[in-house]
Amino acid sequence: MSIKIGVSMLHLLSKPLDSALEIVKKYPSKLIEVVDDGPHTITDVIVATLEDLKGTHGFEYAAHAPFTDVNLASPNVLTRRAVMKRLSASLGYADRLESKVWILHPGSKSPLDYFFPEESWKIGVQSIRELAKEAENRGITVALENQTDARYHHLTTVEDFKRFYEDIECEVKVTLDVGHAHLFRQVGKFLESLHDKIAHIHVSDNLGNRDEHLGIGSGTVDWTAFANKVKAMGFNGAVVVESVRDVAESLESVKELLIG
Repeated sequence: MSIKIGVSMLHLLSKPLDSALEIVKKYPSKLIEVVDDGPHTITDVIVATLEDLKGTHGFEYAAHAPFTDVNLASPNVLTRRAVMKRLSASLGYADRLESKVWILHPGSKSPLDYFFPEESWKIGVQSIRELAKEAENRGITVALENQTDARYHHLTTVEDFKRFYEDIECEVKVTLDVGHAHLFRQVGKFLESLHDKIAHIHVSDNLGNRDEHLGIGSGTVDWTAFANKVKAMGFNGAVVVESVRDVAESLESVKELLIG
């Protein structure tokens, strides 16, 4: 297998799905990451539409789990129950779209962490464990995405992931978000330390201070170093452009960096 270059529909989330798909058709990419959130929340009708495009345009899909108000680490029992139901439904749609990877946010910290410092972490691990087992039964890989702010989120750094892998007892992979890792100056460290866990990669740029989703080359990420490490580790998954501007140009830049 070789590296696949894809594009996320994140930058089109404010548009109706039909309009967004007309734009996607023009990109030089057959791998589309569908975002199961907002106006693009996946339904039976949307699955049918995407299946039609698979036949007419040769698309293949990766599915990003919902993330708006979706905290799988919530200590509130009713909230967690609703979240897990929503995520399970998303996983079912990912299965129908024949997505090999399901990109999942790992959960957020809770105000109750002040009183129970480990509670949201333990709940998050348990939730991921349950979802990973369901995904395994469907032949789908759960790939956890590294997050942006250690004050609020679980799994932001390499050290967080190493702790996570000590606690989890089932197969879970990583979606390396390069823009997020750059905020911690850990792009290289992720690629070196977790090279055997990374199944999917998001690429966008920023200036190192906040998650801006700039076009490739518009920020301070060292893309040459990134490309060299990705090729050296023999990565053969998908590298998906998650920029919200200069998307077509970013696709070309990533192809040039990784494929030539």
